[in-house]
Amino acid sequence: MKRYYIVEGDKTTANGIDLYAPVGTPVRAMADGVVIAVYAFYAGTHAVEIRHSKHIVRYGEVRSNSIKVKPGDKVVRGQIIAGVGKLHGIKNSMLHLEMYSNINDTSSLTVKGSKGGIYKRRNDLINPTPFIEKADF
Repeated sequence: MKRYYIVEGDKTTANGIDLYAPVGTPVRAMADGVVIAVYAFYAGTHAVEIRHSKHIVRYGEVRSNSIKVKPGDKVVRGQIIAGVGKLHGIKNSMLHLEMYSNINDTSSLTVKGSKGGIYKRRNDLINPTPFIEKADF
């Protein structure tokens, strides 16, 4: 995963970063943590949510048949949790990454609908770019 950019927007549409990579590229846990959810994301992809010590991370746009974890599993930094997926109708494949600052908030981060659907975000959504640039998770 070599290229990334911030997806700017309000907290109800698109916020996070997209890490471009070929379909199937291993997605690794950013830090030790516990899987809190695995679910259909949108446009034929899935998401894995992990509670790390300082953040909750949504690893989105992963391939459903590549997911190697389930809710309740403990993960360690660097562990493969899934593979990069590809949205139906989109040219590039990528990992969509979102970070949330309140690890005690149990509100849903799930997405309803499909392409063009309603995106749910919490107000503790933070820009993951500085953490990626410093590899400080």
